[in-house]
Amino acid sequence: MHKTTSPRSCTNGKCRFLVPVMLGVLGLAGCGGGESPQHAASSNEVNAPSRTIRPEGNDAYTEALKRLEKGGFSAAIAGFSQVIEANSNHAKALYHRGTAYEQKGDLSSALTDYTRAIDLEQRILETQDPSDGQLAAPYEEAVALGSDLASVYIRRGEIHRRQGAAYERQDDLDRAHGEYDLAIHDFTQAIRLGTNHAEAYCSRGAVFLRKGMVTVAIADLTEASGLDPASAEAFCQRGRAYMASDDYCRAIEDCGQAVRLDPTYAAAYAVLGSAHFARGDFAESASCFEEAIRRDSKMAAQIHPNLAHAWYKWSKVLQKAGRQAEAQRLADKARTLVDEGGQPYVRKLREEPTRASQREDLFNRGLAHLEKRKFHLAVDRFTEAIDMDGRCARAYCRRGQAFVEKGFPDTAIEDLDQAIRLDLDCAEAYCQRCRAHGMLFDFHRALKDGTHAIQLRPEYAQAYIYRGVAYLGQRDFGRAIADLSEAIRLEPESAQAYANRGLVYLRKGNLDQAITDLNEAIQMEPESAEARANRGLAHLKKGNLNRAIADLDEAIQREPRYAPAYAHRGLVHLEKYHLDEAIVDLTEAIRLDQRLSQQVRPGLAEAYRRRAIVRERDGRHTEARADFERAQKFRPDSA
Repeated sequence: MHKTTSPRSCTNGKCRFLVPVMLGVLGLAGCGGGESPQHAASSNEVNAPSRTIRPEGNDAYTEALKRLEKGGFSAAIAGFSQVIEANSNHAKALYHRGTAYEQKGDLSSALTDYTRAIDLEQRILETQDPSDGQLAAPYEEAVALGSDLASVYIRRGEIHRRQGAAYERQDDLDRAHGEYDLAIHDFTQAIRLGTNHAEAYCSRGAVFLRKGMVTVAIADLTEASGLDPASAEAFCQRGRAYMASDDYCRAIEDCGQAVRLDPTYAAAYAVLGSAHFARGDFAESASCFEEAIRRDSKMAAQIHPNLAHAWYKWSKVLQKAGRQAEAQRLADKARTLVDEGGQPYVRKLREEPTRASQREDLFNRGLAHLEKRKFHLAVDRFTEAIDMDGRCARAYCRRGQAFVEKGFPDTAIEDLDQAIRLDLDCAEAYCQRCRAHGMLFDFHRALKDGTHAIQLRPEYAQAYIYRGVAYLGQRDFGRAIADLSEAIRLEPESAQAYANRGLVYLRKGNLDQAITDLNEAIQMEPESAEARANRGLAHLKKGNLNRAIADLDEAIQREPRYAPAYAHRGLVHLEKYHLDEAIVDLTEAIRLDQRLSQQVRPGLAEAYRRRAIVRERDGRHTEARADFERAQKFRPDSA
């Protein structure tokens, strides 16, 4: 496998949410950079020729190849240039001269030669006679790339990836994403040639990860590790992808495999250190960071702040355990390391944040607001992140989720559509769009999105919940219960799954099972007004009116604007013949949510009709007549 070592860079801000100084460790370059030394290209490695339409050339070509193999890049460039001057249609000479330029660090010249080789190959193939393989003028003496074409696409893709990383370090995110898109195109072309290039999958996965497309990155890196189980890079990069999705256990498993395959792989130790830190295992984190520095001293400046932070956190753990002397020793080591080398890096990180790090900081603040149910603040932060980088699929997805939570499904769908356009394999976006379509009673689209989310992530409990709710909307109680039961199997502590399954049982008429599930939901999430309101309705249907009132009073106290609770309580008051209270509650339900009007109007009409009868009996004829008219308004056949 032909590789070229490239500079390491830092852009991944996911772990930065957990540990501010982790920024430098997780942003290692893709499979063409920050790779395992065991698998990185040495300066004398080139791809062997595999097939030509014409003999590859002369002694000058052979001599240039030998010079390239021995690391004589300047001499190799001169030799290949001589071959190309004699035969401008020698695609292999262009390819290998590009390799020599790339090894020398002249990426612009390498990119030019790779592009010329690819364009020439296409022209050669267009002029070849399919019957006898003969070439038409002016390509009679052409030397084609043959099966090396995939390797040329990979090399050109690596240059675009490296240039994208360089633009990202300069905070030029538009140009960075442009280069990443070109890299993805080239890696995809290599994959389409059917040569089973593990390197192409690995590099494309690394670029997807740089673009924040974590799901598709994991898919590519999984394919790469399957094609080449000995690829330490593929496992390390997938570990980074799992870190970006907060799956620290899998990150540790993958990077552990990477260092087993290549014990000298410093970058994998660095990611292991970050993963262990995120899980609170500060001792193991420090050990991994130390090993990374031991394996590659050039990473010291990048890792020292992380190591210092791990030592400091470890000292706090020891301090709580009463091991004061050890704690003090570690704290001193941390301070010394920061004073000697880490402080300038930390200061720069704090005072001069890059555009990419600012975007990640805004995104993580949005996540924090979302978790605290401060949806308007979440929308503001995600909007600022999008303003900084309009191609951040995660930000569109999470802003869409916030709009769903705020009750604006139409606006949410616009954001979720954009998230899916940017990342076709974003399971979270499909899941939230399923929920939004359900809120608009578009259950067909909701089911389609929910199913797509589950296909992308078969153990995605949230997707089963929202698809189950969509099945409920279609009154397909069996499938709804099956989905919600699967969600409970996947996440036994999911109050939302129990609450929705309880609602399905309620609609189905299985009141005892409904109350059992709603009890579980309320026990897990006592603040849930929805679960209490539905349990109150179940008690109403069973004739337990006092229990129903207690649940509905509690629901309204916890969520004063929850319209269904007023509707249900109004029906309880109607049953108890508390007609004034029934009319007040049912009217309030319609005021809060016009969508409830069709459900509430019959009850409201009945309340007015009953009150009219009572007033007529008491001699209050004018008031009775007004109530009869109101009843007629809400249900014409009630008079």
